[in-house]
Amino acid sequence: MHMLSRSWWFRVNVVAFRFDASPFIGIGHAMRCLELSRQFVLAGWKVFFVVNRVQREMEVVLTRHNAEILILPHTEIIDSKQDALDTIKLMQREHIQPIWFIVDHYSLDSHWETVISNWGPKVAAIDDLANRAHLCDALMDMNPVNDWENRYKSLVPEYCRTFLGPSYLILRPEFRAVNVSDETIPSISHVGVSYGGGDPTEETEKLLSVISRAEYSGITFEIIAGYSNSRKSQLAAICEKYKNVVFHEQIEDMASFFKRIDLFVGAGGGTLWEAFSCAVPAVVTTVAENQIQTVQYLSQFKLIWSLGWHDNVTEEYIASKLNGLLLDSTDYVSKRKAVSDFIRPVLLNDIHPLVRYILELE
Repeated sequence: MHMLSRSWWFRVNVVAFRFDASPFIGIGHAMRCLELSRQFVLAGWKVFFVVNRVQREMEVVLTRHNAEILILPHTEIIDSKQDALDTIKLMQREHIQPIWFIVDHYSLDSHWETVISNWGPKVAAIDDLANRAHLCDALMDMNPVNDWENRYKSLVPEYCRTFLGPSYLILRPEFRAVNVSDETIPSISHVGVSYGGGDPTEETEKLLSVISRAEYSGITFEIIAGYSNSRKSQLAAICEKYKNVVFHEQIEDMASFFKRIDLFVGAGGGTLWEAFSCAVPAVVTTVAENQIQTVQYLSQFKLIWSLGWHDNVTEEYIASKLNGLLLDSTDYVSKRKAVSDFIRPVLLNDIHPLVRYILELE
């Protein structure tokens, strides 16, 4: 990739992001880094994304955000320290010196952060798992889980500034601008479906098998297959068989999507917060280990209907849940209000607190 002269880097603040996206790990890490990077760009910072590799569709999305992509020489992470050394070598070759490095990757830990910090930048880590030590200047885990206030006490240094809990959820500006009506929706007639960027466990196929039944002919279903879904063409062909099913190969304007649906059926990832911001309740299948605690928390406080771990979710179980909601809207109405109340404080953040913290330091 041709790079311009880097003689400007000492005149502007530079922030770099280290994440990956693939059909296996999904695009959640990329999407939250994209929103944070957008806010840095608006503040006049130069942004770089450091990745192993991305699919062509994802590369197009990344380059839209006024950031440059730097591709590491390896295709997977074998050693955290080596990944950091390769990252530094790549950036030095291009004469790039960031003052902050934000890392959002489950395979990178305190060893990576130590090497990067010794090079010079301050480090902020984004985590969901609380299963490894970090040596960073700031850490964010925005997920609502039990005892989220104390999860990282033994995993980060005393000087680390932590941003923990759902008040730090990342939402794009179009969701913060949504005006949700207090009018009660009497019934469910429009359902949105998305199981993440790749849907490697093929939950979409289960749902399509269910909605082919006659009792759902009066309901419109919108199906989204993400950038990383290798079965997009097959799913599109299945959807074409049904008059009440609309297929989308990714949607850029997700706010409009959620404003026109009454119920969301999908995975327990970041799309849930987008649904909540539009007061849309969700029927959730847990498709990854990093979703387990959050889904349990949301179910415990009656914010979602949890179907459980994907291996145990059958077509009959999905059908029974949908039928129950269609027959009795009482629970649906209460959850619509609950998710709206839950997300409301986040909608007040025009700048994410982590970004604001870094901007104020520099």
